[in-house]
Amino acid sequence: MNRSTPFMMILGIAALLSACGGKHQSQAVSLPVVATSTIAASPSAGSSPAAAVSAAIAKAPSAAATPVTAASPVNAASPVQTAPSSAGFEPGLAIDFDSYRDGLDDSALIAALRANLDALVGHDEKGFRAGFVNEQLADGMMGLYGETYRYRFTGIEGTVLTSSYGEKLITVLGQRANTATGDVEDVKMMYVLKPNADGIWKINMID
Repeated sequence: MNRSTPFMMILGIAALLSACGGKHQSQAVSLPVVATSTIAASPSAGSSPAAAVSAAIAKAPSAAATPVTAASPVNAASPVQTAPSSAGFEPGLAIDFDSYRDGLDDSALIAALRANLDALVGHDEKGFRAGFVNEQLADGMMGLYGETYRYRFTGIEGTVLTSSYGEKLITVLGQRANTATGDVEDVKMMYVLKPNADGIWKINMID
């Protein structure tokens, strides 16, 4: 065999390998590169992974601080409207009867109404009971008198009405103090008066 034959065989194999390598290189597929963001630079020599993470957190931009507004106190005391106190309450009759002549032009009628109001203001039980048509009705009305009640009358509401039975309906306005509780309340008391058999005005009802 010619000594050059092995050499030529080697050259042929090299050429074949070169051709195959070029072919494979031309068919190589480029893979997409996914960009990744690093939390921080790789830890330097001697640094632990935990230290690198801590450094990354320290360098990360902090979230914008949200303004904190003071919340309204849960138990904040709201204004409390207190009821008027009976301390300093002055009983009295401050009705100008002359200004209510419409339906209240009978002097005997005014006298009967006024006598009962005066008895409540003066806390006169006997005078209060005397104005009713009978003792039974007076007993039923004693709840308005009350040992702890004090009255102040200030006006008459609307027009004095006359019923089909000849009764006069008069609504009196004022305030009532309770000396036991200290409370003061507005009152509206409708008096129903009618002449008795002798023509004397008597109270048939207070509502």
